[in-house]
Amino acid sequence: MSVKAGLAALVLVGTMAGVYVAGGAAQDAQSVGIQAARAALRDPSSGETHQVQKHTSRDGRTHAICGEIRGRNLFGMMADYQGFVAIVQQDERRLRAVGVAFQDPIEPRAYEEAHRKYCYAGFFY
Repeated sequence: MSVKAGLAALVLVGTMAGVYVAGGAAQDAQSVGIQAARAALRDPSSGETHQVQKHTSRDGRTHAICGEIRGRNLFGMMADYQGFVAIVQQDERRLRAVGVAFQDPIEPRAYEEAHRKYCYAGFFY
């Protein structure tokens, strides 16, 4: 499957799409991916990341941000870390997150597929 087809599948099954970062902001692909993952938490300001890695396509325009994230739950306590995969693309003016998949014990397929495709060195080759 091509990278483009894989990205389309992630956008369809991802929990979020379209986090935009203006060109004036001094951010890199990893921070945009983490921002997208945090935005999906119940309390985005409580988001903590762990073991975050960035994998970049050969043309340098598509990035997979893979790692673990946790945040405060409904009771105000920190939840366990869960895996996430965020796909970040760069156009001529900005970086934007086009999809985020989270590790989910009830419906694991989207995350497992995204993790298998994007979170290993050389996935774009």
